[in-house]
Amino acid sequence: MTLTPSPELQAALARISRSIIADDNKREAERAKADPKAHKLSRVIEGKHGTNYRYTSGGLDGKGRSVLFCWSLHRNVAGYFLGWREVYSKPRGKRGAYTVKRDQWIARKAKWRAREVAHRRAASFLERQACPVCNHPGGAPRLRKPCPACGAVRVRDGGDINPPVPAQE
Repeated sequence: MTLTPSPELQAALARISRSIIADDNKREAERAKADPKAHKLSRVIEGKHGTNYRYTSGGLDGKGRSVLFCWSLHRNVAGYFLGWREVYSKPRGKRGAYTVKRDQWIARKAKWRAREVAHRRAASFLERQACPVCNHPGGAPRLRKPCPACGAVRVRDGGDINPPVPAQE
């Protein structure tokens, strides 16, 4: 038997939670305005905009996860535009949801600089993920799965890429 709280209690808890988050954001904004350089990676964005951002795709990593390189469209409370990487993992189980990991945060004063960093990171990531044998951009061969273009296979001995072996006649 599961106990569900009443709708009034749920609404009260939601109000309290929103109030706590708003207070935390207000304190973070005050600290960032006092010392912007120390709080340049603050993820609090004031105003009506919220956290709007754009991204460029980096394709799939070696584990089949989708990788995006993002930048914010509006300044944070310290006056910086943010950039970061998002990695979307596949859902697990029947009702699993995608999990998102955000890391590699940067802060830039100009929006175009944050955008350029994201594009540069995506290009570098795609280059590293290309097949070293045929330079196929579809991703480096995964363990025991051949490259779709040339058939090269990654083996377990140190992660080397072995080119396909011609058929013996």
